[in-house]
Parts: sequence; C-alpha cells; structure tokens
Amino acid sequence: MKHRILLALALTGCGVAPYVGPERMTDAPSPRSVVQVHFKDRATLDHLSQRGVDLFENVDAARGTVGATLTPETQLVLKDLAVDFDVMVPTLAEAGLPDGYLTLDQLAADLKAIAAAHPTIARAVELGKSLEGRPILALEITSKPGQGLPAVRIGAGQHARELPPVELANRFMHQLVDGYGKDAKLTALVDTRDTWIVPVVNPDGRAKVEAGKSMWRKNTRQLAQGAQGVDTNRNCDSHWASGNSSPFSEAYRGTAPFSEPESRAMRDLCSKQRFKVSLDMHNFGGMVLWPPGHTATPSKDEPAFKAIGSKLADHLGYKAGTIATTIYVTDGDLASWEYEKFGTLAFAAELDDGAFGPAHERVEKDWQAWSPNLVALVEAAKPAP
Repeated sequence: MKHRILLALALTGCGVAPYVGPERMTDAPSPRSVVQVHFKDRATLDHLSQRGVDLFENVDAARGTVGATLTPETQLVLKDLAVDFDVMVPTLAEAGLPDGYLTLDQLAADLKAIAAAHPTIARAVELGKSLEGRPILALEITSKPGQGLPAVRIGAGQHARELPPVELANRFMHQLVDGYGKDAKLTALVDTRDTWIVPVVNPDGRAKVEAGKSMWRKNTRQLAQGAQGVDTNRNCDSHWASGNSSPFSEAYRGTAPFSEPESRAMRDLCSKQRFKVSLDMHNFGGMVLWPPGHTATPSKDEPAFKAIGSKLADHLGYKAGTIATTIYVTDGDLASWEYEKFGTLAFAAELDDGAFGPAHERVEKDWQAWSPNLVALVEAAKPAP
C-alpha cells in the first residue's frame, strides 16, 4: 500500500484534475511518473498491458519487475489489480531531443546525400507519407537492384521516444556504403544482398519528441475525447482484434488493421520485397525478440529464429526469446505480421540503454555492440545455393 500512496502524492501534488473514467480524460495535462512495477506472474503483466499501462520492455521475469510510466488514469488500473510499485521519478520532465542526436531534417538530408554520393549501390526511396505529410524514407543498398537478391529490412523509429536505434540505423547505412570496395565482407554483402534501411518509421512522432515531448511514443492521429496517437507497432494485421482498443493507451491498436499511413508504408514495402530477414530496433531492455507476439506457443520456425537470435544476443548478455514469453503478449506487431504473412525471419531488438533517450554518448557504446550484429543479420539472409 505504501507504494500507491507515494505515487498518489507525487501526482496530486501537481494540481492534476481527478480521473473521470477509463475512456475519458480531463483537459488538464496528465504528468507522468516513472515507476517500477512488481508483478506476480506473466498473466498479471499481460493484463496490465491490455489495460493500457505504459509498460517498458525491461521485463525481469525472475525478479517480477518492469518499468512503466504512470498517469492518474493508469494509476487506478494498478490499484484495481492490487499491483505494488516503487516510484523512481515522481514527475517526469520532458526536455526534447538531447544534444548530439540528429534531427529529422538532418537524417533525411544525410540519407539523400548517401544515395547521391554512391549512385551505383544506394537508392533513396520514399515509402509513403505520414499523417502530417512527412516523407517516410528508406535507403536501398545493393549493387544489383531488381535482380532478386535475398532482401533484408532494418527499421527504427517506430516508437518516437526511442532515440538510439535511429542513430544506429543511420550509422549502418554509412558502414555499408563506405566499406564497399574497401572491406571484403561488406563488399560481398552489398553484391549479394538487397538491404533496405528505414531510419524513422514514425516521423510525426519524432517531430513531437524534437519539439519537447520526449516521452511521445505513437503517431499523431487525432482521436475522440482528446486522445491522440496510434501505436503503429500494434496496427498490423496479426491478431489485431485482440489488441488494445483504448485510444488513451500507449499501445492503442487503431480503428482497423493498417489504418495508419506509417504502418501501411511498412506493409507495402514488405509485401513488395518479401524480405528473408528483418530487424526492428527499439529500446530499452537488452533483448532480442522474435514471433509470435500473441501466444506463448512457439512457431514452427523456432529453431531458425533461435539460431540467429541467440547469436545476436549471447555475446551482449541480452535475453533472447519470443515476444510473448520474453516481454509480454503483443497483438498487431510488425514482426509477427511479417513472419505470418511472408515467412520472414523477423526480429525485434531492445537495446540495453536503461532509458529511451539517454545522453548521446551512449550511442557509441550501442554502435560498438551492434555494428557486428547488423552485419551478421544481413549475412543471415543466405542466397539460394
């Protein structure tokens, strides 16, 4: 009981209007507190997720803990479920993009500059536009476009507040093109694979972060009763109907599968390219994950997933396993849909950063850890014998 009182004091002390129901919010802003939730079992964890608690991915099943942000609305969910928690940060300050991170404009300019400087192996592609009309850009890297080489997709920036993955995607573009003709392994990958890198899947959400909303996760869809945003990584046509239907949830599924232009852009790219291997980078939690997200029962391709996923995870000390058993049940996630639809060995990674937007110095450590992994992932898309 002590933990719930601590959070109540932290929130009510900011002059927040009282909670007025599970599907309605007041006009007053809802400040967020960072807490550590103590859960008894995985069913409780899944229930919290379904009820709209903004759970992080740093699940520690052995200790029964997970990080979360709480508002006055979701505080009542924990009270209803009699779930204890410790307050880590009573009031979360939102400060925007930390120094050193590339802005949306810089990222777009860099991607286009790479394509212009390396026209024989790199091509800038606009996959579509976001809700607010921003381009969703990809860089295709191969010396043999259109020749049916094994295709690989690496994506980042689905959840806007998760900053380091975007930087890693940007650095990997440079690594592949700069190493071509100089590094034998990288040259071979560009000659024998078709690699697509999408640094920012959710540019509107990223713009929110850059404008000062550092904990913004979803896109910017305007919804009823003051709610805003659809989680584009819960908007895919994989068990979508079981996803979170509350527009106030950070994992809100949207009104229909692929209702959002951002998720449709990824759907159309995957449908056209039929990737053999893919990776969506997130943070934080130190995990390599793979489908299924909706059930604890492993897929028929579990051995193949485990062989690649364990190789990526083991040397970093990351946890590895299916989405549903390593974090919690998810519905409508891109990796599960891509695997179910096309048989893609689709992975998700949670970088081990301890925060969504750590100081930029952390990016270099992530890069040293993940540069070999990204190369290994592209290698895993084996050409036909």
